[in-house]
Amino acid sequence: MSGATVEYKFDALKRLTAALQDAPREFRKLSRRALTEAGRDTEQRAISNASFSSRIPSSISLQVSFRSSRPRIILRASLAKAPHARVMEGITAQGGMFEHPVFGNKREWVKQKARPYMAPAVRDTRIELNDKIEKVADDMIAKIASST
Repeated sequence: MSGATVEYKFDALKRLTAALQDAPREFRKLSRRALTEAGRDTEQRAISNASFSSRIPSSISLQVSFRSSRPRIILRASLAKAPHARVMEGITAQGGMFEHPVFGNKREWVKQKARPYMAPAVRDTRIELNDKIEKVADDMIAKIASST
């Protein structure tokens, strides 16, 4: 699924991913569920920040990946549901500005300022999110260790 993406790297995810390599698959499911719940505040903040749009809020989702080379939590806006999500976040060659035709009139274009919604949500909640991720990782690593 393509889309506008904001991602931060957390050391706790790397530790958890390493612990999950040899653990039973049920721990991977439990970890994914717990990490998704840990990121819920960030996701809700992004949805709230995007309330200026009728399509962007419903396109925002949170994904957890345990790929050993790049474990991560991804906050994403689907471009299939909201084609303007990327430019409104400010992910363009021009940075914070973009141009678009006025009501589809290709002869009349206007510049518009981007309205970031994901980056501010991640920035505002990153300390709390990092603490939650650390707790989930420590708890799951302890559960994995006690199960063997």
